[in-house]
Amino acid sequence: MALPHFRLPLRQSGIIHTTQLAYLQADRNYTILYFEDGSREVYSKTLKLFEASLPAEHFVRISKSYLVRRDYIDGYITKKEIKLKNGVPLKVARRRRL
Repeated sequence: MALPHFRLPLRQSGIIHTTQLAYLQADRNYTILYFEDGSREVYSKTLKLFEASLPAEHFVRISKSYLVRRDYIDGYITKKEIKLKNGVPLKVARRRRL
């Protein structure tokens, strides 16, 4: 299933398309958005608010701190860790294993 061009009205330059997002990381009451091109942006919204706004069939919460685009996951490194297409390893919470 192709990722729809769902939009988040956040970026100073306009709108973020979900096809540009790779993953999101919580940092207290802030969220860091990581993009496929390697750039990132920080927003003063919680990860929970982003999770509610993004389509659940395309984004998965892998832990308390990370929300990842499903088709950006390259596979498991170990039972507790995944690797993204850009080579970044992320830990998966026990209750959130895919």
